[in-house]
Amino acid sequence: MYKATIPLWWITAVRDILYTVAHQPSPMGAQAEILGTHIPEMIESITMDYNESAEGLLITRQRAIQECEKHGASAEEMLAEIGDHQQYDAQAVLAWLGY
Repeated sequence: MYKATIPLWWITAVRDILYTVAHQPSPMGAQAEILGTHIPEMIESITMDYNESAEGLLITRQRAIQECEKHGASAEEMLAEIGDHQQYDAQAVLAWLGY
């Protein structure tokens, strides 16, 4: 499955920093505790795959066509197969593209 275009080394570095912050005593007190409670959510959002990143999103017809072009697919075929609409479920477009 295609992963977002963030380099793996960057994801790993940010994940390590977030874990370190979450598990170290901090002079920031309550602010550090609040950050620590959101670490798992932050890591999950960084490591989500291409399909998960599109969950619940609607994209315009123009964006759907751009995604087809970006992935070397025929926009005309996509429009013929899933319909010609003003908006598309982003996951439906990704599914059509094979993700």
